[in-house]
Amino acid sequence: MKQAFEAIGFEVLVVSGYSRERRRRIAEVKRRIRAGDQPAFVYSESSTMPSALTDPRHIPLRPFMDERFLRWCRTRGMRVGLYYRDVYWRFPEYVQNVGRLLSTATKTLYRADLRGYRSAVDVLYLQSLRMAEHLPVANRGQVRTLPPGAERVEVGSPVSGPVSLLYVGGIGDAYYRMHEAFRGVGLAADARLVVCTRESEWRDVEAGYASVRGPESQVVHRSGEQLDELYADAHLGVLFMEPVAYRDFVLPFKLFEYVGRGKPVVATEGTLVGDFVTEHGIGWAVPYRAESLAELLDRLDADPEELHAMQERVRVLRESHSWEARAQQVADDLTHHVA
Repeated sequence: MKQAFEAIGFEVLVVSGYSRERRRRIAEVKRRIRAGDQPAFVYSESSTMPSALTDPRHIPLRPFMDERFLRWCRTRGMRVGLYYRDVYWRFPEYVQNVGRLLSTATKTLYRADLRGYRSAVDVLYLQSLRMAEHLPVANRGQVRTLPPGAERVEVGSPVSGPVSLLYVGGIGDAYYRMHEAFRGVGLAADARLVVCTRESEWRDVEAGYASVRGPESQVVHRSGEQLDELYADAHLGVLFMEPVAYRDFVLPFKLFEYVGRGKPVVATEGTLVGDFVTEHGIGWAVPYRAESLAELLDRLDADPEELHAMQERVRVLRESHSWEARAQQVADDLTHHVA
């Protein structure tokens, strides 16, 4: 977002780092403001952990410093927006993964952050309005949506061959079950699937996919610039996963990586991703059944023009989902009072 704000013409004063560095930068920014500088607005992003625990040893050295600074900015006439990253801590899986004793302490701190934001922040940005249902009622009136952005990358697309699907991302836990995707590609007349994931994650789940994985599905382990080759060889990006409650309000960053590369997305009907894909016309959402996916792939194979038209649409629409577009939305929100 820093680069995006700069790209649309703003000078950005950065407060970042561990608490000692943030304290120093806060002091510098306050000096500039007292000397006459007046930032147009303040934009902040939360950590995935409580703000009090963001130092290396996770000890609350300066637990209220950031909150007090944001509140100080508001007293100086600046509107403040904060991107609240995640509410995973509100789910039972968080307790299972972290442990009951530690989760009790961290949940107390997460709640303290949200209480502080009620007076320190004008706008609380979330990925989706559905996410607001997991926040305290007192914070919900602050909420506006701010999905991730898409970085435009030109990678090309296959001009012939079977309908080619690509998934890049995690596959190692219950949030990333893709068995029906493997099965659906196998049922289609002429399609192929490439799954790019970490070798360690695939090793943990490989046995569970043995019965649904056929020769038309390939699993690879690549990163960095090597991914460009995979994207160039794909017609579609895949977010066709088993629906779980957590996916009711999460828009994965990967969705916008696909869009930024001009790839229409195949998503699961009834999830937030599926609804987003349908609403914005950037792909297809089908029920999480192998037969439904195979039906879509056979239709696209029989009518390549439908696929080509959607690819062109995504290439046009990705500009409205760029990081610059997200930064402009924030600037508009925080420089024009909205009741």
